[in-house]
Amino acid sequence: MKQKMALANILPAIQVAGEDVDKCWEIMHAENTQFARRNWVRAYFAWVEIVCFWARQHALHARFRKRVIRQSDIPEYSVLSEHRYNISKGKAIAEPSRGRTLDYIVFSLATFAKAFGLPVEVEREGKSWEAVRAALGVRDRITHPKSKGALKVSDKDIENIERFNNWFQTHLKIPMHKTLRTNHP
Repeated sequence: MKQKMALANILPAIQVAGEDVDKCWEIMHAENTQFARRNWVRAYFAWVEIVCFWARQHALHARFRKRVIRQSDIPEYSVLSEHRYNISKGKAIAEPSRGRTLDYIVFSLATFAKAFGLPVEVEREGKSWEAVRAALGVRDRITHPKSKGALKVSDKDIENIERFNNWFQTHLKIPMHKTLRTNHP
């Protein structure tokens, strides 16, 4: 029950983040400034991250809520619960896990689908995959800039992020439809 409440609490944040993306998109098209472009990129990837977090939490709940965790489940359970384990002062401790953004996105999509028994293979080649990698490069570049030039968001960058969005939405829609059918008869 606690997990379901936590999932429900994430949904309003997804909505607010989505509204931010929409507003930033409108401003970016109205003003077409680098400032507006960077804000849209930041808002968009914040939305992607919270959607992925929700997907992982949903998968965690769906896969592990009513059963004992087997030893073979521990790696997936750890990542879904966003912990890694270490030893400190002779005791096992849980620490926040940190991973690469692209790996977390792919893992989120795959485990979300897997939680519903859906055979979703995350596309990891071709032009769409190149756009995914390029879009995440833009995200990384503007959130961790090393120079003034790193803060420039080009038309090609925007195009790659739009292609990333198509890829992301395509992979997310398949399990989302099943979720909607499961939760809303």
